Amino acid sequence: MGTTDSAAQPGAGWNEAQCTAALAQLEQLQVQTHDAQIDDLRLAIPRIIEPFHRPSNPNTFRLYAQGVIGSQNSIKDLHDSWKHPEAQRTFEHVKKSYSANADLAASASIPSHGWAERERREGKSKKSDKSEGVEEISAAISEEDTTRIVEDVQKTFPGIKLETQDNRISV
Repeated sequence: MGTTDSAAQPGAGWNEAQCTAALAQLEQLQVQTHDAQIDDLRLAIPRIIEPFHRPSNPNTFRLYAQGVIGSQNSIKDLHDSWKHPEAQRTFEHVKKSYSANADLAASASIPSHGWAERERREGKSKKSDKSEGVEEISAAISEEDTTRIVEDVQKTFPGIKLETQDNRISV
């Protein structure tokens, strides 16, 4: 019964960081696709047929070929963005989650934008948390524990030289 409950939960199997990263990725994909690639594709046909609105000259075919190649490259870029493995994993997770629970009422309270910025801020805060975490851990070790650890390391690894300076250990 626990397996069924976890499968029915939205985001089952994914932690909050994975969900936030996926939403940020989808937001970036949407922005990238809409702003650059879709707008570029809107110009594909005009770019291809534009050389034929001019009188024929030796450059007509070259301009036509450039328009076709540029449009093909735009379509390929769009295809590559949507077929990227990270995007496909996210889409697959969404399909599984939706098939397990098709009720999307809870998603109405989730903001549709701002995920990329949120992920960027969380990444910065995690980096600063890691450096603070090291200081907190070292402050939690008593002098007796430090001495015992140093002696254990010296016994286990006699080739490593440990020195103490102002109640600090340097390797």
